[in-house]
Amino acid sequence: MQYSININQLVLADTTLDLLDSAILMYLRTAYTFTDSNAKRNGHAPLDCDDLIETLPLLRIKNVGSIIPRVNRIEENGFITIQKIKNELYFKPTPKVDTLFSDCQ
Repeated sequence: MQYSININQLVLADTTLDLLDSAILMYLRTAYTFTDSNAKRNGHAPLDCDDLIETLPLLRIKNVGSIIPRVNRIEENGFITIQKIKNELYFKPTPKVDTLFSDCQ
């Protein structure tokens, strides 16, 4: 479980993302870092929605269908890129993701 969420509110305020999106983005950033390179495809890590739901219980998201629109919005804001390979989603953080978590105390 992820116990804390630290974000740069000034950067978030200039996007269409909300706090739930930023918690998901923080999860994605961490998950990407710890994904074994053998599991990545074209530099993108698999999106494990079940783990995301379990790791972030405060979001109160119960199904994958609620996550996908948020992940798409995160991509639209330029923080990740998404690739669909077969029937699975893969993601990769962009350099912009670091701005959301910089200078967080």
